[in-house]
Amino acid sequence: MAISMASLLSPWRRRLKALGGAYLGMFIGLLITLSLWYWSERAYENNTQAYFDFRVRQLLEGVDKRLETYKQVLHGARGLFAASIEVDRAEFHEYVRSLNLEQRYPGIQGVGFSLIVPKQQKEAHIKEIRGQGFSNYQIYPEGEREVYTTILYLEPFEGRNLVAFSYDMFMEPVRHRAMVYARDNDAVGMSGKVTLVQEIDADVQAGFLLYLPVYRNGLPHYAEQERRTNIVGWVYAPFRMKDFIHGIGGERAGDLSLIIYDGDKASPESLMYSDQSEQTSSHTLVKSQKLEIGGHCWTLVIHSEPGLKSWLTHDQSLTILISGGILSFLLGLLFREFIARGDALAYAAAANQDLQESEARFRLMADSAPVLIWMTDAGQSAVWVNKHWLDFTGRNLHQEIGRGWLESVHPSHLELVQKLFDWHFNVRT
Repeated sequence: MAISMASLLSPWRRRLKALGGAYLGMFIGLLITLSLWYWSERAYENNTQAYFDFRVRQLLEGVDKRLETYKQVLHGARGLFAASIEVDRAEFHEYVRSLNLEQRYPGIQGVGFSLIVPKQQKEAHIKEIRGQGFSNYQIYPEGEREVYTTILYLEPFEGRNLVAFSYDMFMEPVRHRAMVYARDNDAVGMSGKVTLVQEIDADVQAGFLLYLPVYRNGLPHYAEQERRTNIVGWVYAPFRMKDFIHGIGGERAGDLSLIIYDGDKASPESLMYSDQSEQTSSHTLVKSQKLEIGGHCWTLVIHSEPGLKSWLTHDQSLTILISGGILSFLLGLLFREFIARGDALAYAAAANQDLQESEARFRLMADSAPVLIWMTDAGQSAVWVNKHWLDFTGRNLHQEIGRGWLESVHPSHLELVQKLFDWHFNVRT
């Protein structure tokens, strides 16, 4: 009896085929898992970058907003001079005290007024101020020059601010550039990196100053030459960088580290502020931004800190890997079961086909045999008879099937035939 090729596969080849299917299913599952994981990682990195950019914008807006606030303080101080024929020390003190600088304007060291003193008026000016109770008053640094400036008012007039009293800022190049810019543009001018004269203790910080010109009341200052002619001094504010930046990042300040360089180049000499406590990883996100204020430029370099990612969820990638690995394993088992079942069905179909072919060959031989052949099942019912049987009885197959064949027995022999038939089945079982 021939069997089809599908049924000839040996058991080990069928197992090998099923195992290959399992590996194929796992490979497909893992491929999908890794694709989803890669997509999730890219989405996480994109979200991290977007959040970093958002926090950078917040930080830059915080710096800009704080500077704008202090500009308004200077405009308010200039308004005091514009509204008065003369502002004396007591009036200036009361005005600045009302601003409540320490609570409302963190980082600012004070608000002051620097007066221009022409060379020919210097001695009269010194005599006047000494007459107000400052017996040791003297414009410093000493030296001959055509124009002097002096810090006449600086509030709060206490502590380290006392050291700046009577200092001529106009002679110092960095401050000079900012004061000239403010004078000629009738706008706030910002100085470059300086060490404030107030730095008298161990915690020396880099500093900068903002200036706003004050012109003589009632005289024009629309053109540059008018401004140079009619200026009487500057209201100004000194800042220490660490104090200025303090609190500007808000409650999530640990997300970012900030470095500020004076000018448009980053160098150790131009470093004004840094809150980095250790070397930044090469994988850290970095943003460099120029900030133009009052005719001057700062370069801000902002790095992300590990705390930045704590606000973002990274569980999705791990979930994909774990669940994808499990599903890949189950997919492999499913492939193996599917292939094994397919082989079993193919084998059964092949065996059934072989059986049908064998049965057809048997019936052909039985029909050709010159004997009566009769087949029955375990229930003593006829299931098939050959052609010679039908020719002998003169009946058809449908009539003989089941118990119908007994109708061909002579009634007188029916009981005996039934007994013999039952005995035969009992002996065979």
